Amino acid sequence: MSDPTAPASTRHSERHAKNVIIDLNTADEATLAGLPMVGPEKARMLVEHRPYKTWRDIEKIQGMGGGMVDILAMAGVQIGDGGESSVA
Repeated sequence: MSDPTAPASTRHSERHAKNVIIDLNTADEATLAGLPMVGPEKARMLVEHRPYKTWRDIEKIQGMGGGMVDILAMAGVQIGDGGESSVA
């Protein structure tokens, strides 16, 4: 089990090693904040702008451009249950 007090980079490494999939529509703010290059402010914005249907929806959020979307997709993040997990 992951230690919630561990640095975000450690938590991300543990999730990546365990191949955990994170859904942007259901993950809590703390989980989103632990994603690469997200942090608390972007996590809050991700939660506030839900629901998402495509990665294009994510790109509309300030600070969440195509490069950020690529990073999230490579980290195993997806949109919806079995939904879009790669950038089109």
